[in-house]
Amino acid sequence: MNRKYYLPAILMILAGYIVLRTMSISQMNEYIDYDEGTYLLIARLINQGYLPYRDIFAVHPPLYYYILALWLRVFGDSYIVGRMLSVVAGGVSIALAYKIGSELRDEKLGTLFALALVLDPTILRVNRLVLHDTFVELFVISSMYYFVRYKKTRLIKYAYLSLALAGIGSAIKFTIIPYIVALYIVFVLMLLGEKSWEYIESGLRTVLSSSQILVVMALYLLLAAAFVSLRMAWPSWFTEKILVLLGVHPFSLVGHKYVGGLIVVAWAFLTIYVFSCRYVGKLVHITRETMGHLKPAAYLLLSLLIPKAVVELLLGYGVSTDYLNQTYLLQSSRYFSFAALFQLSSSVINTFYSGVQERASVFVPMFFLTAVILVLLLRRNQLKRDSAVSLLFLLNFVMYLLLFPIIPNLRFLIPLILVFYLFALDVIMSAGSMVNFRNLMVFGTVFLLLMSMTDYGLLINAPHGNLELPMSIHSKSLRDGADAYLKSHPCNVAYSINPMNAYYLDLNVPPWFVDSFGLLYMAEYPSDQLVEELKKIGVDCIVLGTWMDKISDRNSDLNTLYSPIKSFALVNGTPIFSGSYSNGDLILVSRIDYPARMLTPESGEGKLWLLDGIHEAFEVYPIVSNQSFNFSMVLERLEGDSFLVRWYNEDGAYVAATAVANASGFIISLKNDTAQLVVTFSGIAIDDNGNLPNPDTREDALNIYVGTEKFRMVGKELHYTSRGRVLVRGKLLEITKVTRSVRS
Repeated sequence: MNRKYYLPAILMILAGYIVLRTMSISQMNEYIDYDEGTYLLIARLINQGYLPYRDIFAVHPPLYYYILALWLRVFGDSYIVGRMLSVVAGGVSIALAYKIGSELRDEKLGTLFALALVLDPTILRVNRLVLHDTFVELFVISSMYYFVRYKKTRLIKYAYLSLALAGIGSAIKFTIIPYIVALYIVFVLMLLGEKSWEYIESGLRTVLSSSQILVVMALYLLLAAAFVSLRMAWPSWFTEKILVLLGVHPFSLVGHKYVGGLIVVAWAFLTIYVFSCRYVGKLVHITRETMGHLKPAAYLLLSLLIPKAVVELLLGYGVSTDYLNQTYLLQSSRYFSFAALFQLSSSVINTFYSGVQERASVFVPMFFLTAVILVLLLRRNQLKRDSAVSLLFLLNFVMYLLLFPIIPNLRFLIPLILVFYLFALDVIMSAGSMVNFRNLMVFGTVFLLLMSMTDYGLLINAPHGNLELPMSIHSKSLRDGADAYLKSHPCNVAYSINPMNAYYLDLNVPPWFVDSFGLLYMAEYPSDQLVEELKKIGVDCIVLGTWMDKISDRNSDLNTLYSPIKSFALVNGTPIFSGSYSNGDLILVSRIDYPARMLTPESGEGKLWLLDGIHEAFEVYPIVSNQSFNFSMVLERLEGDSFLVRWYNEDGAYVAATAVANASGFIISLKNDTAQLVVTFSGIAIDDNGNLPNPDTREDALNIYVGTEKFRMVGKELHYTSRGRVLVRGKLLEITKVTRSVRS
């Protein structure tokens, strides 16, 4: 292709980037915006004079917090403005990606590298959100640019610049550190002579050989035979739970890290045997030559450490001596070595096995590029590789997926993804005549088609709830409802489990406790102590939402941690605003007023829930002409213990009621003459004669037993239609808690 066509191409790519990143940028998803809210709230507090590590508990390095705070101060304090910072930073990365590919090979590689970053699902997601990871991407890409410049010119200043940028990037987020270690090792090895690089290239040919597919298959067959045989001969907890085929079996126990290490060692020995490797002499030679370059290696290390130290000393340790504990010490214990690779592999296999293929969408570009390389290898035994780029990729693979305790979330693996794209695309472009204009157009078209469909699913289908991806599609409407209510019924000091709720609702929050997950889970701060601190501070509102509800359901440890806060809000507070949808999206604002009552109203799954303590006792919703109004439901406190309740159907029509909470129960009065109430519960109903109600008769009162508790339901024409379901034909319903039942 003529070089004059590349400028329009990169401009079109940048235009596509802007469209993809800004499309529906106001969209909210409480499943994933906990981190966004944390960073936005910390930035807002910085602008109010509070400092991370001293006044605010914070688990990440400081640089991003201050960049975000400055951006919000200049351009306005809103989550959309915060997201635009990521859009701008990601756009710079796209331009640099084009420059990297052009420097390494030609404009074709630069164009493809930039296109891959625009379309990658993981990068697409983080570029649209207020997350550190876009700046990790920016600093890695900037570092890679000077890495390629050094490789091309051998001017040492470019090596220093590359490492300095990577070092500053580590003051953004520690997930860049494995990349830094890999980059530093490559720079040190690039100081060595031709003989050492012949040995390095020999090792790269062995490890990156297509024959490794057969080596891995042989290894897993041998391990399968060994593990099954051991299980047969020695039936025990160890052979059942620990000695499993990781990569197929999920990494779920701490002891699995030893099995992971065993698999890696076994692979190394099998590789040495299969390829007849002679490695001892080569390693000795490389080590000796490296020892002769200790001084330039030290300079390289200083170019990395000095910028990093300056930033962290000024903004971190200089602010609080607790900085190291809150960041380095807490982050170092979140996962295990020899785990990430096997967990990634098993999660992909499980995704297809369970039939929820959309959860593998983030791997689509890796699947495709790897497949293209394998096809090219089948057509041609060897493909040319750039040795330095290949080594950088291999070391990043080892650091991220084997040695460092990185959680295998692709958002945390962005540096590895970036290096993989450069490596894979460079290998593909090295195929010479096999990558002529026609084949390149076919390759680009197929890649563009696959990624366009994937990104369409992420941007259009997922937000509408059409895919099995974690989406809280009603987050914004629920928050807007709470915001409108709180403008006329403000809280003095509030606490939200999800900081995004506190940020969006513009609540006055206790700064130190912004990040509940970091405090409770990572720092192991006692939940009961947190509740006591909230009481001392005088918190008068607690905000609960979808994030806490869903994460507590999935993780029993987190459920244990958050239960005391939830109990404090529900038992000692009165819901002043509560909204929910039938898909489980919800928000609850509870005012801490220590009420004397038996039942607490709450909106849940589009219905009115009546809670006995923190446990659901009854669900209530209306029907009109056999149409259920339980798509969504909003509860608003009026005055004292009175509430306005509105149930909606999918068309937006609603049925309204007023409700009053008293010391013993709850009274609901419908405003619609044609509506009937449906009450469901997990228990049994008994009439006043001690008998099960006759479905053909109507009662004015029923005794309800839920668990060990007894309740009394009073209303006009109570129709016990089936076990655990009562239809109320009148407009008035009263449910009271009578006494603790002795029924089993």
